[in-house]
Amino acid sequence: MPTQEIPAATEEELPDEPEWLTDNDSPWKDLIDAEFESFLRFFAPQAAREIDWSHPTISRDTELQALSLSAATGRRYADKLVQVKSRSGDDVLVLVHVEVQGQRDPQFEERMAMYRWRIRQQWSHPVFSMALLVDDAPSWRPEAYREELWGNRVDFVFHVFKLLDLAPRADELLRSDNVFGLAAVAHLRARASRKDPERRFTWKVELTRLLQERGESPARIQRLFRFIDWVLILPTSLRARYTATVTRSREEKRMPYISTVERDLIAQGMQQGMQQGMQQGMQQGMQQGMQQGRLDGRRELVLRLLLRRCGPLDDVVTNDIATLPPDRLDALGEALLDFQGADDLRRWLASV
Repeated sequence: MPTQEIPAATEEELPDEPEWLTDNDSPWKDLIDAEFESFLRFFAPQAAREIDWSHPTISRDTELQALSLSAATGRRYADKLVQVKSRSGDDVLVLVHVEVQGQRDPQFEERMAMYRWRIRQQWSHPVFSMALLVDDAPSWRPEAYREELWGNRVDFVFHVFKLLDLAPRADELLRSDNVFGLAAVAHLRARASRKDPERRFTWKVELTRLLQERGESPARIQRLFRFIDWVLILPTSLRARYTATVTRSREEKRMPYISTVERDLIAQGMQQGMQQGMQQGMQQGMQQGMQQGRLDGRRELVLRLLLRRCGPLDDVVTNDIATLPPDRLDALGEALLDFQGADDLRRWLASV
C-alpha cells in the first residue's frame, strides 16, 4: 500500500474555528486527561523516560486556572498542569505544563515563560514546559523566550512539537501502539479536509474501522472514538450516511459510544417529546401533558435506535416495549447500545 501523506492546508485556507470547540471542552484536553503517560511518551519521549510512572500523577488544572493570563490570544485546545515524580531517586516532584495551541499567537513565547515563573513561584518545584502546536502554519515554531536589557538577559527554551511535521507519516502513525498516533492523524485529516466533506467522510469511516481493529479496552475505544467524532465533525447531510456505512460492520455494533446520528436522534426525540407534551398539555394540563409527551418521545426514540441495531421488530416485541414503565424504558435505552441483534433484545425483555 502506498504511503499516505496528509496534505497541509495553507494559512490562507484557515476558516474560523468551529463553535463547538472551546478551550475548556476540547477533544485534546479530554484525551490528554485520560492518557497523560501515552501523551508524553508520544510527544516528549525524553521527558517521559525521566518520570516514575509507578507513582500517581496529580492534576493541577484547577490551580493553574488561578494563574491564568488574561492576555492570551489565539486558539488554545488545552492548557494543563500535572504533578509527577522524577526517577532521579531524590523523591523530586516535577510540574509538567502543557499547552496545545491551534493558532498563531504573537505573545505565545512570553506566555509560556510567564506561566513557568508563576508555577515555580507557587509550588517551588522544577517545571517542564512543553507546547504541542496543532496549527497549519509551517513556519510558526515558537520555542524560546528571550529578554535583554542593559546587560541583563533572560533565556527560556521550552519543548515544542509541531503536529504538522507528522503529516507525511500517516501510515506509520496508524500502526502505532500509542493512541496519539491515531489522534494525530485524525486531527491532521480534519485540518486537511475542512473544505472537502467527501474526503472527510472517507477518512472518518477509515479511522472508525481502524479503531475497531486495535483491540483496545472499551474505555479507550470510547475515548478515541469521541476524539475522532469531534475533530472530524461531518455536515448533517453526511451523518446518516456515515452511520449506515460503519454499522454494516459487525464490530461497529459493539462500539461503546453513541454515534453521531444516534446523538442527533436523541436530541430530536427530546424535542419531539417536549412538543408532544405541550400539545397534550393544552387539553390535559400542562404538567401531565409535558410528562406524557416526553415519555412518548423517548419511547419513539428507543424504537428507532432498536431498528438500527436489531433490524425490523415484530408486533409482539413492539407491544412489549410500548408497555414498559419509564424506568425500564430508560434502562433499555442504555442497554441497546450493546445489542448485536434481535436475540439480545428478546433476552433483555425476557429478563424484565
